[in-house]
Amino acid sequence: MEQANNKGLRNYHVCTSEARIDNIERVMEKMATNMERMTEIYIKQATLETRIANIAKNSEDHEKRLRVVTQSVDSKEMLHKWVERIVWVVILGGIFYLQPGVSI
Repeated sequence: MEQANNKGLRNYHVCTSEARIDNIERVMEKMATNMERMTEIYIKQATLETRIANIAKNSEDHEKRLRVVTQSVDSKEMLHKWVERIVWVVILGGIFYLQPGVSI
């Protein structure tokens, strides 16, 4: 009777050992799948970081060019204001000079 019980226990241990191994294999397969997904995500993240760095670099370049254009416009605007003032002085002087009875 003891031998039958020992034989039954051995079969039980074999079955539970196989079940455990199957369970471990399933868990390892899930882990492998998750590692593959994590690798894909890491690669996508690196790509996105590179793109963000390029966008930031381009943005800085645009800001520099915008500053140059703004400075150029400001300097030309100041020149135009002075030219406009001179033109008005000349026009008003001409009108004043052309009035009857005014002589220089």
